[in-house]
Amino acid sequence: MAKLKQVPGPTAEAWTTRWLDSVAARPRAMSQRKVASVDAWGGGLVFARSLARQRGLHLILFVDGQGNRFVAASKNPFRIVC
Repeated sequence: MAKLKQVPGPTAEAWTTRWLDSVAARPRAMSQRKVASVDAWGGGLVFARSLARQRGLHLILFVDGQGNRFVAASKNPFRIVC
């Protein structure tokens, strides 16, 4: 798999801001992005975490069956069932 080229500065901030604002605008929304995309296009997980906190959102990290890492955002807390 080709490594994604990192996007610096305001472009990265705008990408993450659009994503998390769309989640914050809908009370029952949940949205996920690949961690590689957040790192490359969105300024990284630390930046996404700070924006999520400002918007009152919850984040969770998980891995799918193919080994892809994802981060999901929601207004409602995530619950681990097992």
